[in-house]
Amino acid sequence: MDEAIDNKNPQYHFKNTYLNKINVSFNQGKKIYEVEVPKENNAEQIFQFIREYMDQGKHYLYFGNEKIYKDFGNVYITHFNNNDNNLCMDYNRYRKISTTKEKEDMGKNPLSLPLRGDVSV
Repeated sequence: MDEAIDNKNPQYHFKNTYLNKINVSFNQGKKIYEVEVPKENNAEQIFQFIREYMDQGKHYLYFGNEKIYKDFGNVYITHFNNNDNNLCMDYNRYRKISTTKEKEDMGKNPLSLPLRGDVSV
């Protein structure tokens, strides 16, 4: 991906937990879905999420690790491969550093920011 997912709309951030939970928020006019699915046996939860929340169009997805990335991909290919969605998926998080404070913090300790990103304001 050539640009930070944080610049796109809508965004879907997936992570493995012991829960099955979805939080929806808005940040600078962008709709963000924080999606938590169980680490194991999560195909049904992923299937239900895609069916209920991902209408046709372009979607930007970030996965907290390679496992959830592969789990999502397997469900999508099996059940939704013929629809008109355009997915941009990655399990490396790229984030736009947009404030002077974020730039300063990154300059003081680049490892303090767990996300990589472009540094343009």
